[in-house]
Amino acid sequence: MDGAVSWTEMGSERGLDPLAMINVIQERYQSLLPGFSSVTTRLRNYSFYSWLVAHYAQNIHDASRTRFHSFLRRCEALYALASAQDSKETGVAARLFANDYLRGDNPVIDFIRATDEATPAAERYMDAKSGVFYAVYFRQMVDFGLLDERTEHGLPVPTEAGAALAAAYNETLGSLSATFFAAADAGTVSRQELAPMVLMRPSALDQDSTEAELLRDLLLGSDGRESSLERRKTLLLILKTARFSPAPVAVDDLRWSWLETVPEGELQETHAAWRHYQTGDTVRVVYEALMRHATRELMDHPLGLALPALNALALRDIPDVTLKDFFFALEAANDGRTFREPQGAALRDEAPIADILAPLARLCTLWRGDLDQLKESFPDKPGYQTGLSELRWLIQSMDQSASGVLQTLIGERVLRRHLEVAARKFHLQKKYTYLVEI
Repeated sequence: MDGAVSWTEMGSERGLDPLAMINVIQERYQSLLPGFSSVTTRLRNYSFYSWLVAHYAQNIHDASRTRFHSFLRRCEALYALASAQDSKETGVAARLFANDYLRGDNPVIDFIRATDEATPAAERYMDAKSGVFYAVYFRQMVDFGLLDERTEHGLPVPTEAGAALAAAYNETLGSLSATFFAAADAGTVSRQELAPMVLMRPSALDQDSTEAELLRDLLLGSDGRESSLERRKTLLLILKTARFSPAPVAVDDLRWSWLETVPEGELQETHAAWRHYQTGDTVRVVYEALMRHATRELMDHPLGLALPALNALALRDIPDVTLKDFFFALEAANDGRTFREPQGAALRDEAPIADILAPLARLCTLWRGDLDQLKESFPDKPGYQTGLSELRWLIQSMDQSASGVLQTLIGERVLRRHLEVAARKFHLQKKYTYLVEI
């Protein structure tokens, strides 16, 4: 157990969710793996944050949220510096900041300005003033039962389980603990002090330690909490799948196996829910691939294109047949191939439009008679663009012209949807996330 969460990957902020389709999928993911999200990238980070919160509660005694946020920023920046000393380390936020600061030759690294609330966001170790903790880990740690947020002062405190994990992490650090907090408080660290802190990095988890044992118990839901039992069901489903596999099972094997097989047995509800999750995520991936396909066409026209002209270019290879016949042809071309293969083809750089659409054809075939099952996992109301809404629309459009349906898909459900999402983000968050403009 190295603590890596393999179903996640790094990405930039701009356009990370250009069609606002991730949140609903993320909620399904978190209901099946309470305590995790698609951006909680290392299990040992739960140890680190339990340790920070426990130290603050025991030693600082300041109920000011401003003070707590300052403490978090200093500690997170130092943690990034410590971990980035290993160039192969992943799963730590602010890695770009850390790499930049480590490239210098100063014997002492000063990260005061990079963690100051008054510093412009572009010059801080990361944008969020409350740090990675609140943006990524806080809610998950409450779900895990490591933190309690129900306090008079509004700051989190460790639960009994959180305190135990913090103590175990502290034990692995020994004298490094005092050195770390002194440097975080000062906002400076010498390279001599920093060097041994590489042992704090997420991948340095000692598999025989008390810390690793506690993390395993958390992962397996040994505390018997309802949310833990949901997580345990997924782990049991993984073991069941692995038992019937002739070879070691990788993450992608699980995802596609669960999508392509019919749920049965005592874990069928969990299996069905993961099937829904994978369906929704596949629709999202295809729609984002269509977005890239359209923007590639625009790159050859620096003065821009009217939407009808863009659609004509993007869909020039679509035959003059109904959507049903077109999707049937795509399915026939992929006969005998697993679901993973057409999606892999869809994600290739400059993939042709037929390859991009092939996973949608397979999903329409899979769900044509059972679409209502997806209502168990996705909201069925206006404003939401989900696997349910999109597959239903496509299935209802099967007797229409393939070209006409796909023009609406790209023009309305991809490009216009993106413009609405980007406008909302700019208005509410002042973040520029446009990938195309009117």
